[in-house]
Amino acid sequence: MVVAKSEITYARQFNFGGANNFSFELPANPAGNYLEITGFNHSTVSPVLYDLTNGKRYLADISNPSLVKVLLEPSVVTRKLLLVTQVSSYPIAVAQV
Repeated sequence: MVVAKSEITYARQFNFGGANNFSFELPANPAGNYLEITGFNHSTVSPVLYDLTNGKRYLADISNPSLVKVLLEPSVVTRKLLLVTQVSSYPIAVAQV
């Protein structure tokens, strides 16, 4: 029996293509991260970014409506993140990340 697995990690722009929820990973960064995300559908309500790895919750800054800005605390491990809208009219199906 032969079993193979491959993964590709690549840099990407933070353009979420009109999504109203989006999961992604960031590598460890002891200095923290500052994110500017475009293309996220927040409907003028500040979205929330959940750091599922470190158990943190961040309220995003949408003072510029075309950008979702978030300042993340440092992390010594790769983190799994989930950005979600707080607009109650959007159904959110969240699968295990």
